[in-house]
Amino acid sequence: MSVIVITYNHSAYIRDALDGILGQHVDFPFEVIVHDDASTDGTADVVRQYAVSHPAVIPYLEEVNKFGEIPSALQRCVSLARGKYIAFTEGDDYWVDPSKLQVQYDYLEKNPDHSACVHNAYILDLTNDLVYLSEPWGKDRDKTYGELVEEGGGQLNPTASFFFRKEALDFGYMGCGAPVGDHFWLMSFARHGKVRFMTKPMSVYRYGSAGCWTFQPRGKEWYISYFEGYRRGLLYEDEASSHLASEHIGRAIELRESQMKKRLLSCGCSFSEAGLPDEVMKRSEAFGCCVKAKVKSLLPNSVLRGRARVKKRFAARRQGLLVGDLRKGAPSEIKPLGMRGGE
Repeated sequence: MSVIVITYNHSAYIRDALDGILGQHVDFPFEVIVHDDASTDGTADVVRQYAVSHPAVIPYLEEVNKFGEIPSALQRCVSLARGKYIAFTEGDDYWVDPSKLQVQYDYLEKNPDHSACVHNAYILDLTNDLVYLSEPWGKDRDKTYGELVEEGGGQLNPTASFFFRKEALDFGYMGCGAPVGDHFWLMSFARHGKVRFMTKPMSVYRYGSAGCWTFQPRGKEWYISYFEGYRRGLLYEDEASSHLASEHIGRAIELRESQMKKRLLSCGCSFSEAGLPDEVMKRSEAFGCCVKAKVKSLLPNSVLRGRARVKKRFAARRQGLLVGDLRKGAPSEIKPLGMRGGE
């Protein structure tokens, strides 16, 4: 099998990622393809050091940053991968369970009708100094295509949990200019077979880390381009799935459009620049001056009901998710494998 690591300016974190991979206890061989997109902070030097001491590590180091190009870094790495299964992580996330690969490998070996399996994760929320689970402890189960359309990736389905059959990843969304990958990977997995969710947390997702894509500063043109690319990608997915979950796709598009408008207002655009009619001011007076409320006033009732259901379900699922408060010290569950020594 193959493990793919995508990294850029992760010198402070990449050792945790690689130690988590190399510390796996497995009964099969695997390779580790590490793609560095011309980091400027010494990340590539760390990768080279690991490649010297660990033959399984295959460095793929760019001389010039190629972010946004097609084929993407992941496409190039997948084309190089020799394994029939692929596991993935980004350079600022890491694995904390040494049996992770073996557990996921065994499951797909025994269940040929499944294209992928994902698992619970610890969210290391650096913006709020908290650690919590992406989902509550419970029973392992399959996630439906519709669920994955609504949930997306990010904190609910972190990329460091992905383990999938190589042929289950469809890159068609790239031709639509879709700006993110993880959501489309999940939908692709679900089109090619069942997707198993394992309730045991086996990785850590750093939320709000230095250089985190989510927290990069953006302007009006970026948000508009982001939404248009996402919309085209979702429409592609609707066609590729033979309209398997068109209602979910439509709601996902409306939801992202509302998010774009809120972002435009938050970065100083006028209502008209944000694509909101002037009368939105009148319609939102009852809500006061909250940007979120103003955007909410424009949403169709069907979307509001859908969001309310998701919010209620999300709140219920969050019960008991808190693992620890970083201000009181990092919980032992998120300790990197490379720092555990003889534990």
